Amino acid sequence: MDGRQHLEAAIAQHGGIAPAARAWSLPYPSLYAVVNGWRGVSRKQAALWAASANGELDPSLLVWIRATKKVRADKGSANEAQKTNLVTNKESH
Repeated sequence: MDGRQHLEAAIAQHGGIAPAARAWSLPYPSLYAVVNGWRGVSRKQAALWAASANGELDPSLLVWIRATKKVRADKGSANEAQKTNLVTNKESH
């Protein structure tokens, strides 16, 4: 079992990401981002999560979870697009 499978199995025992986040007192956005591949898990984060989960999570497995999704470089970030729109709107008025 790899780190992602370990985390997903532990989350499934709680009935989903939101109930698991509540049970473990972890921030839902962080847990969601890791489960959906947007973020990985650092050593420090793995240790904190394992401590919060009362032994349900193994930090030696969690540290192997890496991000699997990336933002497309040609599109830029949403914040950059919003800034561009704000500047364009200000100049047009």
